[in-house]
Amino acid sequence: MRSIPTALCCIGLAAFASCGPVDAPPEEETPEATSIALIEALMRVWESGDVSGLDTLFSPTATYADMPNDRVLSGLSEIEGYVSHVHGWAKDISLDVKLVKGASDFAYAEWSMCGVQDRPIPGTVPVATNNPFCIDGLTTVALEGGRIRQAVDYIQIVPLMLQLGGRIELPGGVVLPPPGPG
Repeated sequence: MRSIPTALCCIGLAAFASCGPVDAPPEEETPEATSIALIEALMRVWESGDVSGLDTLFSPTATYADMPNDRVLSGLSEIEGYVSHVHGWAKDISLDVKLVKGASDFAYAEWSMCGVQDRPIPGTVPVATNNPFCIDGLTTVALEGGRIRQAVDYIQIVPLMLQLGGRIELPGGVVLPPPGPG
């Protein structure tokens, strides 16, 4: 026969088990979690091309620097144009976010973007090459008041141009890609 303490323990355990899982207390939204959520949302916008929610991510006076093209875009309208422009010249865009890190006032994401250039790239590539491309990049964001106040893109432009069939002539006669055996 079981002793009373053992029986009470079993009854108590049975009652506890029948109550279902105990809910964990809700997690507090930390500044780090906010910064990560903002840059992850920005990466989803880049992939989808849907810029309709950028005003919830960026402050109205935000800037976005496109480092390889030496441009700084100011305000939501210019940022919307920049973020959606790739969907104007490419199809089948996919974005693989490889690493995201965040702190209280900044975050960054390392990513690879792939697609097919099926329309001209205004001011750069005047024809549709229909060539696939994959480029790596890094996006950083600085935060203020729970929104992005500054974003910066670092993108591999030379590999993109070469993948689209471009040729780069350097001083001294160096050509990229090097001419094949002839």
